[in-house]
Amino acid sequence: MTLVNRYQPEKETNHIRASIELDGFALSDLELIGIGGYSPLTGF
Repeated sequence: MTLVNRYQPEKETNHIRASIELDGFALSDLELIGIGGYSPLTGF
């Protein structure tokens, strides 16, 4: 299995104007995708 790390703190995000409200479960899933906890998944 290959760890897929999607966390990129150097990525520029100032241009993003939209927002999405997440519940606790979705926020947890997003964090786990970002740090590779669901590897080898790359998104929802």
